[in-house]
Amino acid sequence: MDVSDLDRFLITGAGGMVGAAIPFGLKYSRQDLDITDVEAVAQMCSSAQPTGILHLAALDIRQSHNDPLAAYAINVLGTYNMAHAARTWGIPFVFISSGAVFSGLQTESFNERSVPSPLNIYGQTKYVAELLVENMMDRSLIVRTGWLFGGHSAHHRKFVDVTIHRAIRSEPVLLNDGQFGSPTYIEDFVGALKSLMLADAQGIVHIVNTGRALASDVAREIIDELSSSSRLEISPVGEAAGVGPQRSPSEVLTSLSVQLRPWQEAVRDYVIAAREASD
Repeated sequence: MDVSDLDRFLITGAGGMVGAAIPFGLKYSRQDLDITDVEAVAQMCSSAQPTGILHLAALDIRQSHNDPLAAYAINVLGTYNMAHAARTWGIPFVFISSGAVFSGLQTESFNERSVPSPLNIYGQTKYVAELLVENMMDRSLIVRTGWLFGGHSAHHRKFVDVTIHRAIRSEPVLLNDGQFGSPTYIEDFVGALKSLMLADAQGIVHIVNTGRALASDVAREIIDELSSSSRLEISPVGEAAGVGPQRSPSEVLTSLSVQLRPWQEAVRDYVIAAREASD
């Protein structure tokens, strides 16, 4: 695939964190395109004449928990509509999924060959969408990631940004610490995704920064980088205490084919950039 082809990729979910960071393509937000409307999707493709589809649009984990029917409509049926359009037009289809399709003990990690077992509505709908894409498409790329930071937050401020904000002011950092994940810098993710697309990669690929972390590990990295006097306040309230969607003790991803730098280095780079922007 040529770089010029990326400029004609139709990108859904352009108003979200990943969509805002993508430096190419024909971007459509929820307001621009209702992916649950099959006719609207067909008309958009007919008008745009895309060279491929990068499907980002989804209801996130909190929204999915609060409205399971909407999660099914957007995460499953919406993905089906976009994949069907790609199949009809004979163009590549790239689908962004999540580490939430897995569940396991804190000591576990999951690569592309691991068997999904999602615990919550979000993970379940993303996994069903993956199965649809795999069975519908001859040319598809499914990319799983997790714990993204460093970009525009569409629905709520990300933990990393909240922690930086509080650490700069030496304020306490409140967190839940019951889950391991793979902190991933949005710039690293987008760079790797672009490379895969240019290489016409197919199948399932994980893109995450290397290493596992608790929320407290990430917070300590930020506090140390800022030489802050902030203290950590680990709380049992919220999702860790059973309020909100059930989460796996581990959503740590590893990859058999894509190796990014350690998450600690990525966090430090983002903290430096955020500090300079605040000065």
